[in-house]
Amino acid sequence: VTRQLVRGSLRAARLECELLIERTAMSAFIREKKDYQVNFLDRNGHELYGDTMGADMVQCVWETYPLGTMAPGDLYWYNDPYLSKGSVTHTPDMTFLAPVFFEGEIVAYCHSFAHFWDLGGSRPGSIGPANTEIFHDGTLVPPIKIVDQGKLNDEAYRIILRNSRYPDLLEGDTRALMAAANRAQERLLEMFGRFGKETTLAALDADQADTATMVREKSLELIPQGSF
Repeated sequence: VTRQLVRGSLRAARLECELLIERTAMSAFIREKKDYQVNFLDRNGHELYGDTMGADMVQCVWETYPLGTMAPGDLYWYNDPYLSKGSVTHTPDMTFLAPVFFEGEIVAYCHSFAHFWDLGGSRPGSIGPANTEIFHDGTLVPPIKIVDQGKLNDEAYRIILRNSRYPDLLEGDTRALMAAANRAQERLLEMFGRFGKETTLAALDADQADTATMVREKSLELIPQGSF
C-alpha cells in the first residue's frame, strides 16, 4: 500500500509541476506545443517517474559538481548536447536539475525540461536546416550552478538572456522551469516527511527493481530464439 501511495504522490507532484510550467511560461513552444516535462530521479540518478529522453540526466552535473559540493537550494542548468552525453538532443532543450535534501542527505533529484524559443545563433528560433555546426544553434550552456543555496547567479543569467533575440520570453520560460523545480522539491520533501526517509527510499528502490525485472522478462519474450 505504501508503495502505491508513494507512486501516487510522484504522479500528482509531476502533474502539478507541469501545469505550473504551462500556466506561467511565455513562449508558444511551451504553452501551445507543450514541449516540456518534469521528472523525478532517485539518489543514484535513475528515473523514478517521468519521460526523460536521455539515459542519464545527472552524470554530466556530477562531473562538474561532485556530490560533496551540492547543497540544499542548489539548481543546475545545462543544454549542451555533447557535454550532456546525449541526454539533451539539441540546443533549445534546456534542462534544470535540483538535488533534494532530506535529513542532511540527497534522497532524489527533480528535473524540469522545455524547448526554448530563441537562444541566439544564426537565425530566429536558433535551429534551422541551413545550420552546419552546433554553434549556429545558439548559446551552449555547460552544466552551471544557476542557483547557489537559494541565491540566483545573476551574472551568468544575464549573459544567457543577452544572447537571445527575445530575452523577455527566455526569462519568462526559465523562471517557469525554475519554479517547477522548486515546487517539485517541496512536494518530494512533503512525501518523505509523510512516510519517513527509510520507508520512502525502500518503496522507490522496490519500484526500480520491479521495473527492471518486468523489462527483462518482456524483452526476452519479444526476442525470438536463435543466434545473434
